[in-house]
Amino acid sequence: MNNIDDPGKYHKMLNRKDILPGIYLRRNHKFHPLVCCVNNMIGLSLAENYEEIPVIISRAYKILLDCSDEERDQEYMKVVKEYLALVAKYAFTLDLSDEKKGLLPPSLLQ
Repeated sequence: MNNIDDPGKYHKMLNRKDILPGIYLRRNHKFHPLVCCVNNMIGLSLAENYEEIPVIISRAYKILLDCSDEERDQEYMKVVKEYLALVAKYAFTLDLSDEKKGLLPPSLLQ
């Protein structure tokens, strides 16, 4: 991704052992879908395929909203929210359809 604050640091950080709890990688864990969304976003970003990123951001953000305050305070969740906001702001500047831009949570665009 170009023209945004170093997304590469997030691409690495979001999968580091000290940030990503290994239990989240288990298919039956409640945050496994969030990890999948984040890694799909990383893959799409690296491929510069931004068209579907708003769909993934929307899914991931809904999972974050369903977290308890205690869960949201975990380091991984904080980094995910920063990354979602970073990518959402960038996606909003792209030549995407209004439908796709409408999927971006307004609170991430502030």
